Amino acid sequence: TITKGRICPAAPPLPTPARLPFQPSVGSHTSMRMLLPSSGLQVTQTLICSGAGPIGSPGKEAGAPASTNWTSVTIPSSVTSIGQYAFEDCTGLTSIRMPSVINSISQTAFIGCSNVKSYNTYDGNYFYADGVLYSKSFDKLVAHPQAVTGEFTVSDSTKTINSYAFHGCALSSVTISDKVETIQEYAFANCSQLESVKLSAKLTSIASNTFRNCTSLQAITLPENISSIGSYAFYGCSGLTSVTLPDNIVSVGAYAFSGCKGIKSLSIPKDASTIGQAAFENCDGLEEIYIYGRNTKIYDTASAIPSAAVIYGYADSQAEKYALKYNRTFVELTCSHEFGGWSADIDSKGRANTYENSFKWLIDSGIGTASYNVN
Repeated sequence: TITKGRICPAAPPLPTPARLPFQPSVGSHTSMRMLLPSSGLQVTQTLICSGAGPIGSPGKEAGAPASTNWTSVTIPSSVTSIGQYAFEDCTGLTSIRMPSVINSISQTAFIGCSNVKSYNTYDGNYFYADGVLYSKSFDKLVAHPQAVTGEFTVSDSTKTINSYAFHGCALSSVTISDKVETIQEYAFANCSQLESVKLSAKLTSIASNTFRNCTSLQAITLPENISSIGSYAFYGCSGLTSVTLPDNIVSVGAYAFSGCKGIKSLSIPKDASTIGQAAFENCDGLEEIYIYGRNTKIYDTASAIPSAAVIYGYADSQAEKYALKYNRTFVELTCSHEFGGWSADIDSKGRANTYENSFKWLIDSGIGTASYNVN
């Protein structure tokens, strides 16, 4: 295991070529070697790992010392796994080549390698296609090279997008196949150039930190099957101006939309049970928020909803209680319902304000299912 950035005190001045042993953990057999041309350090370098066993060990301080000089990495067949943060912030790397015997790659192994254009591995536990790293069966997208720009479509063979798979990528648009069932946390975090994402219809949740700090993301429509939005899911998406939440939403996590300064209006569906801590904190542009559930619980802090936002909700609802407690502007909702070509406006107490003709219908006004007969 390589301890990040710790060169042995007895290391001599660099010869050509040179072996730089790094302080190993107990029981480790892995070392690193840099091959340098005679002209010295101011040129392109290739990092070649040698030895056996794992690269890196749990914890952010494990792994290879960060370098802007290395442009490629070749990992020999004696290495069996790549641990957490093993090559963190090696910003000079443009390509990474791995052997077929690799049986485990940490999801944070190459985090911060912002200039990687391709991953390459032989037939084994991982495969690659067009520089993108996949699991052996191609059902998991493991890592997309961060330096690749433009548009990308996730293939129909993919069912899971791993944590950090697109972390820090330079893509502007991603289309996710409807075969994808799961997107894990941090999958698209820090993709500062990402402007649009088309999500899979099979998704049932947005994991925590999924789109955190995607500052160029402008609009997103969540599929109908989405029932929960994890904490920090869209945190810091300052360019986001439009969010469409489906009717199936049950919970909005803590800080889920915090810092989304461009959103002006939001609607929380009637089945939502909770709005988490500071869910809309620092949403400076938020002018109005519609909360259609009478019992939607808003986290009991003033920062959950910005003070300037007008809260729309039903009389005697949790939304009204929150507004009263924190001295917010509250507007009582009325409901419009249609049946058989006729329509009527029903206020939150079930009273018909306007109507045409006589008809009977069942409605769900947020206070339960009721039957009304308008004459």
